[in-house]
Amino acid sequence: MHPGMRRTDVPRDFEQNGHLRPPGPGAPGPQRAAESPRVAPCKGAHMTDRYKSIVDVLVLLHRQDGRVLLLRRAEPRYTGQLTIVGGHLDRDEWFEDGACREVREEVGVHVDPEDLWLCCTAHLISPDGERRLALLFTTQTWSGEPFNAEPDRHTELVWAEPGEPPLDAHPFTGALLEHFVTGSPRANIRMPATGEEAIRDRSVSCPPVTPPKES
Repeated sequence: MHPGMRRTDVPRDFEQNGHLRPPGPGAPGPQRAAESPRVAPCKGAHMTDRYKSIVDVLVLLHRQDGRVLLLRRAEPRYTGQLTIVGGHLDRDEWFEDGACREVREEVGVHVDPEDLWLCCTAHLISPDGERRLALLFTTQTWSGEPFNAEPDRHTELVWAEPGEPPLDAHPFTGALLEHFVTGSPRANIRMPATGEEAIRDRSVSCPPVTPPKES
């Protein structure tokens, strides 16, 4: 499994919008970078048509015996299918903070953001053409015992073998578990009509990461 990305601290001179704060009194001003040649926009391009997407933050609680935690959904549209713990990223929320919030809300345990590993980034296209991004995290460290903290949304917790997903797992869940097991860091997944298997487009597989040998 591949080590994921962790949130890094930006230098104090940087504001959250990525710009340098003005230097203090007596401090040397910033060096002007050489200007890059301007590129004219392509004809017919709609520069204001920026892509926006829902972002799902999902977490696999991974036990020492290799099993991961799934939730059986109660909503009629899921027909009792199993899904991964997680939900939508809220506005003005860091992705790992949103992932920890979802874990706390759904299964009542505390996960430290520093204990999350990003193991797969997926682009999903639903049967109706809606696109969304999903960040799949995993962790083997949490405080408390998982329980069904949202009984109106879920009916039970299931510890499943990721290499052999239950037959009633949601197709998106099954596809993400496959990438989790094989160590694929990213995937494009097209969701078919109900009852069909998810289609993986241009998925990228990487060899497993082996720890360095002791000298």
